[in-house]
Amino acid sequence: MGLLDQLAGQVLGSLTTGQDGGASQASPLITLATQLLQNPELGGLSGLVKAFEDKGLGSLVASWIGKGENLPISADQIMAVLGPALLQKLADTNGSTPEQEAAVVSEALPQLVDKLTPDGQLPAQLDLGGLGSILGGLAQGFLKP
Repeated sequence: MGLLDQLAGQVLGSLTTGQDGGASQASPLITLATQLLQNPELGGLSGLVKAFEDKGLGSLVASWIGKGENLPISADQIMAVLGPALLQKLADTNGSTPEQEAAVVSEALPQLVDKLTPDGQLPAQLDLGGLGSILGGLAQGFLKP
């Protein structure tokens, strides 16, 4: 296991534990976002953006990076960009279905990319400390009071 994986695991562990020491309801969201950003098949955030551009959805992902409104994406579009094999792999890891993974990604990815690109540009490097606070904030939006 590499250093990046160890650090991500620590960040993930701190975010996926609820205040009572139990698992947080946002765990699947945080786990999935981290898995996508660290997936060697995608190549991190820049690779993820390129995958959208390659599938003709560059303007969609550009809205998430830019400073304007984030355009929504459907689960079907996520399936088309990430492909069934990657979504199946994520589903197997997370104990869900590819369709469930695509639905979670479609809800979270626009916000996540937006938060990772506050200056309207892709960062040269992804700061795990920053990722932790972004995912924590994003997770709060998905938790029900």
